Amino acid sequence: MTTEQLEFYLNRHNSFGYNTENNSEIVGWIILKKLFPVPGFFERFEEADDPERYRVQMKVKTEPYVVWIAQVPRAVFESDRYHVNEDYLFNVNYTFRSLDDVRDFLKEMGYDLSEIKWAADVDFL
Repeated sequence: MTTEQLEFYLNRHNSFGYNTENNSEIVGWIILKKLFPVPGFFERFEEADDPERYRVQMKVKTEPYVVWIAQVPRAVFESDRYHVNEDYLFNVNYTFRSLDDVRDFLKEMGYDLSEIKWAADVDFL
């Protein structure tokens, strides 16, 4: 997938990713998505109105690309119960300003952004 195609689909709220582990003991994944500020937020609110909420929305505006990396035990992945934070072996989100930054980050981990899959083709919770 080209960067332009990926950007187009991310702007339509689609997610993409890779499976990092998928064996008898662990299921792991990397998911890429793009966040968007609440529509009209900056026109209606100033930082003084709600500093924390304003900070969160500014972060979404300046670093909209999110890479979620996680691993869970296979037993947790296959269970029917609601999953909680303690179920994860690894669970972290990274935010980026651009797809170029995402590409560089994933390249360091050994993944090629052009080979990313639709989220529906990735095993994740």
